[in-house]
Amino acid sequence: MSIITKLYESIMNISVGTHKGEDFNPDKIHCYVDGKEVDCFIDRLESEGYQYDSGNAWWERTWSTNNGKESIREVYQPLESGNWKQLMIGYGDRIFYEESVKVEDGVLSNQ
Repeated sequence: MSIITKLYESIMNISVGTHKGEDFNPDKIHCYVDGKEVDCFIDRLESEGYQYDSGNAWWERTWSTNNGKESIREVYQPLESGNWKQLMIGYGDRIFYEESVKVEDGVLSNQ
């Protein structure tokens, strides 16, 4: 390893820092709010208008049309496996769409 490479790695570790003792990894995403690390996916849900429903243990937002005559709930439900389920609920509280989704490093990716 050349002296230039060693110097570059040292500078990157000082200027970028390390996370919990890990080496710097530009592919790993970390999200912060007011200097505190937060879950990137949940932060995204909140920023898109989802609210946590503790009774159902899921995140939801409501879409409405026809001046509020019709509404649909869009839901993201965390699963014990660490994955998530996306649901669309409407028309008399019926689930008319359901999909398992995977969240990796705070980014949603379909399975």
